Amino acid sequence: MGFGSTHMWSQRHSAGKAHRGLLMVLLVLILACGAGGFELYREGHAVKSQSADILTSMKTLSRQMTTGDFEGVATSAAKIEKQAAQARSTVDGPLWQIASQLPLIGEDVKNVRTLVDALSDISEKGIGPVAQQAKSGDAFRLAEAYIQLDAEIEKAKKTVDELSRGSNDEVNNAVARAKEYLGRVPDFSELGAIKESGKHSYDLDT
Repeated sequence: MGFGSTHMWSQRHSAGKAHRGLLMVLLVLILACGAGGFELYREGHAVKSQSADILTSMKTLSRQMTTGDFEGVATSAAKIEKQAAQARSTVDGPLWQIASQLPLIGEDVKNVRTLVDALSDISEKGIGPVAQQAKSGDAFRLAEAYIQLDAEIEKAKKTVDELSRGSNDEVNNAVARAKEYLGRVPDFSELGAIKESGKHSYDLDT
């Protein structure tokens, strides 16, 4: 084999190695995307369940506030804080950050992250202070905490109302349920007055 033939064989051999190397990289990327997609799907269902649980717990909380069950308020608040923290921890992960920038699913992922952030803010900045003051027994500070909670709910309502409709029905339905609840939730600052007047609590299930 002459020099020219050897050189050509070497070039073809190098090109073949490069081609195989590119195929391996593509294969790894495909497998990674597949695994990431499955993980996103699994986590998405968990977050959907957690968001629904948060709204259910908030309904329970409103009834406990109406009846003056401050021990129950503290218990429900702690439960909501835990649920919200779990959901926020999931959607703040790198997989969700990357997915929010992708075509087709990006809008839905952004909607889920925004919804979770809104509910988490209600929990951290609104429900947490209410639970703290409920334990203290200070009626004046508890009233102030109720006002703060109302403000956080109003802020979350505005944020969720501005979400655009995505392509995933499950996400759209979760957002719709949150919009419906936040649109009907009473002013928590009025619940103390409701209790004093002997009226029944708001029924948020109807």
